[in-house]
Amino acid sequence: MKILISENKRDKFVYNWLEENYGNLKYKTPEDDPTWFYYIKNGRVELDYLSKYKRLTFSDYISDFLQKFLNYSYSEAKRIVTDWFQKSYNLDVEVTTTPVDIIYRNWEFMSNK
Repeated sequence: MKILISENKRDKFVYNWLEENYGNLKYKTPEDDPTWFYYIKNGRVELDYLSKYKRLTFSDYISDFLQKFLNYSYSEAKRIVTDWFQKSYNLDVEVTTTPVDIIYRNWEFMSNK
């Protein structure tokens, strides 16, 4: 069975889901770079924000959920996560991405601290 939902209602659902699951997360900053914020949930980094570049990185779990279960394209997922993050954390974002290898290593290191 396929359920049709308007884009506006789908976006509203996602904002609520993001806020419920990723709003108000505690963060860590590495000693050598206090401009890099790692947002932790259940001992794992799920988001990071590099303030000197206004760059947001969000986990593949968030991206996969939005793409596989809610049929967002990658660019739509970036758009809605960026919009939500800016409103929820009151931070300006100019670049949004999902992790690449080096980011995963940084996240693993920060998760284990």
